[in-house]
This record gives sequence, structure tokens and C-alpha cells, in this order.
Amino acid sequence: MQKKKILIIEDDPKALSSIIDILGKDFEVKSVAAGEGVSEAASFLPHLVILDNDIKDRDGFELYRKLRRLSSKLKVIMISGSSNVAPAVTAAKLGVNDYLMKPLVPKTFNESIKKLLAEEEVRPSLIITEVSGAEWLKGTSHSIETLFRNIESVLGINSDIILFGEKGINKASIAEIIHVNGLKRRRKFVKLDLLSFKREGTESYFWGSLQELLQERQGGLDIEEEVCGTLFLSGIESLSDHFAQSIFKYLKERKEKTLEGKLDKDIRVIISIEDTSKLISLEKSGLISNFVRLDLPALRERKEDIPILINSYIKKFSDQYSKSISGISGDILELFIVYNWQGNYEELESLIKIAVLNAVEDMISIKNLPMDFKFVVDTSLEEAFSTGDLRLESLRRDFESNFFSVILEKTDWDEAKASQMLDIPRNVFSERIKELGITQRK
Repeated sequence: MQKKKILIIEDDPKALSSIIDILGKDFEVKSVAAGEGVSEAASFLPHLVILDNDIKDRDGFELYRKLRRLSSKLKVIMISGSSNVAPAVTAAKLGVNDYLMKPLVPKTFNESIKKLLAEEEVRPSLIITEVSGAEWLKGTSHSIETLFRNIESVLGINSDIILFGEKGINKASIAEIIHVNGLKRRRKFVKLDLLSFKREGTESYFWGSLQELLQERQGGLDIEEEVCGTLFLSGIESLSDHFAQSIFKYLKERKEKTLEGKLDKDIRVIISIEDTSKLISLEKSGLISNFVRLDLPALRERKEDIPILINSYIKKFSDQYSKSISGISGDILELFIVYNWQGNYEELESLIKIAVLNAVEDMISIKNLPMDFKFVVDTSLEEAFSTGDLRLESLRRDFESNFFSVILEKTDWDEAKASQMLDIPRNVFSERIKELGITQRK
């Protein structure tokens, strides 16, 4: 079970040490000084914040207000060494979840934390069904549950977002889900592919388009549906480093209100990044310090969801092509669970689409799949790594077993035809499949 996240905003080392000792090891704890509290809350996405109101040269209540503006659902315990009743009354009026006096009583402190973390928040379910390309989000794995929780955490925050994930992950679907469930859902969801502005001489068109989309409009609710609410930028990797960095610099200055002109600060900008080195470079430059980062899980990180995803894709394409496919054979599922899926969800979806089109029976079999030599090699290697047996003899046996099984499936278990395709004498081939223990599955 995932540990709950607790952020401690504390400038006093002794007080911090005391809090950490009481919390123990049951939580994922991060501590920061007051000046970093808001920015850290935006990136760490804690379940609970412990805020010391006795902060030197700072107003603890003002810091609390900033945290609340960040997310109205954030739970906060405020602690104080003051015996004055007035601060406690102010805290109650502002909606602080609990106000505790120092020195902290471990039992009382832990009970407060347990109560707040156990409270079920009544949230509307995320609207997903009206978003195209969101089939990959089905599942019950820890990875997907964490992603949904993180999406919910940013809905009430007016922050720009980085979506970081490998190729083959539909990042546009996540951006649209954030939009339709967010604060500006009445406005338009706009997508810009930066690859369109890669050619020489097109930068000016991009800047013109960006400024037009982010421009502040005058008017009431009647114009909401006509203006941009969420801007999704993809293809940042296609641009030069200078061009990409200038975009992030512009967006950072926009949030910090250092740019001239009227720009709508409420418009959320979401940028997808696939290149790890690009992300690291941007993080080191500080240009994305004001962005909230959401990491999107790769398919290999949630293989327990593969059966659910397969069924979802089968239904999608069966309906689309008027087919009656009920499922997939067990041997394919075993291969899919082992396979590394470098192309992620797009690769799986593409395979199922072709299989549905090729299928003439109600069950998809290996012969319906366009699996090639590389697929067999990759699968054999993944099986070897999973068992730890990397001896050449074992690798060869696993490869032969997988490869011969695929060929036999594609020839309807006609050994004569399979041996002819492989240019192996029939008797040699038959003897070998017996040695490998390859049998036709019913």
C-alpha cells in the first residue's frame, strides 16, 4: 500500500526533528523551509501539510492562504507555541483543519493525522468517457490509481503542467481529461503540435498564435466557450534547444506577471515531454520550476492491467468493424505479459486492431497477429531476464520454443508446411518440437 505523503513546513531544526520523530516511518515525509512551502506543495502533491505558525519574519496565516489557493482540498494541521487564543480563532475562521499547541503531544498529534487522512473526500468521478483515446487508462494497478489521484490533485490548482511519458502514450487524452474536469471546462481545449513550427521561418507564426490564444478577453460567460481554457503543446522535442527554452521562459514570465501586455493567467498550459535528457536539461535551467509534473506510467509498469486493456481494445475494434470477437488465446496473453512493450499502449492497440481485422473465429490466436522476428527475440530475452537464466543453451531453447510456436500457429499446426517455411527436414522439425514440449493448445 502506498504511503501517504506529508509535507512539513518548518524553519526550526529542533521542532522539525520532533515532528519527524513522532511521525515515524509510516508516511512519505518531506520537509522544507517556509519560503519553499508553496512551490514544494505544488510539485510534491502531499495528502497533508503540517505548518508551523511560528515562522520568523513571515505570516503563517498568509502562507496558509497561499496553500489554500493552490488547492482548496489540501488538508493542513497548524502548530504554534503561542498560548494566545486569538491565533487559534483566526485559524478556525480560515478553515485550518486542526490547530495544535506546542510542545506536541504524540498521541493527540497522531490521532489528528489519522483522522484527517482517513476522511473520504467526496469528489465527482473524473469525466473520461467523452475523451477520445483514453482506453489505455482502464485498469486497477497501483500505477494507474496513482495517476488518477495525481490528476485529481491538480484539478483545483491553476498551474501549468508537464506531462512526462514515453512514446506510445496518449498524452493528449490526459491533457483533455484535465481540461474537462478542471476549472475552465466551459472554455475550449486547444492543441498545438510544435512540429508544425519546426521549419525555418515559422517561429513568428508560432509566437503570434501563442499570444493570440493566451490573450485576455473582455466579456462575461457568454464568450467563455469561444476562448482558450487549456492549451496543450506537443512535439517540444522537435524544436531546437534555443526555441524550446524560449517558450518555457515566456510561459514562466507570464505566470510571474513580468511580461508586458494583458495575458490571461487563468489559461492552463500543458506541455508533453518524451525525451528524458530534454526534461533534465529544463529542470536544471529552472525554466519549469513553476510547472507541476505528472509522470505517465509505461505499459510495462502495469502489466497486471494488460488483460483489461486487451478486452477494451477488442471491444473497441469489434464494434468498429462489426466483428464478434470474445477474447484472446492464453498463449498470446502469456507472450504479451512477458513482452517489453517499447511502443507502449499504441503498440498494443495496433496489434489488437490488426488481430481483430484478421480474425475469422470468435477467439484471437497467434496466427491473427503480425508478430515478427524481433517480437520473438524480445519475448525470449524478457523470459530469460525474468528467470535469471541467461545461458546460451537456455536462450536458444526459449527462442526456438517461441519461434516454432508462432510458425505452427500461423500454419494451423501443419508440421509439413511449417518445416518447409523454415527449410528444415520434416522429421528433424517434428523431433525438435517434441524435445521442446511444444503442443497445440485447444
